Amino acid sequence: MLKLFLVMALMFLPLSVPCGILCFAAARWGLQRKSPRLWQVVRVCLLIGLALLVAGMVYGLLRYCGVLVFPDDDPSSIHLFNSSGGDEGFQYLYMCGTVFLGILAALWQERAAHPAEPQKAADQHASDC
Repeated sequence: MLKLFLVMALMFLPLSVPCGILCFAAARWGLQRKSPRLWQVVRVCLLIGLALLVAGMVYGLLRYCGVLVFPDDDPSSIHLFNSSGGDEGFQYLYMCGTVFLGILAALWQERAAHPAEPQKAADQHASDC
């Protein structure tokens, strides 16, 4: 099973790395907007997106391990291009994981670049009330 995972990981690598880089760049671009309201909207959308990607990774893991099986699944996960549960699960797990890491890296970089800004905004909002 580990050999199959590694082979499939190398097979999807040319597709997943640019996808993760593109998601990182898009998330970083959205987080660098100057408007505080737009920044908050982008951040909330990214957090909702991360939650959906985690759900996709959990679904992929359950399909890959064979816990979640559908009646029309091929019992073998060696068929790389058929719709067997293991293959479909790997695709969900790998692609959702790559996009998740890209967005998470952008959020992490933004937080490291501006660690005190959310606290300043909260303090300013509290003093305005």
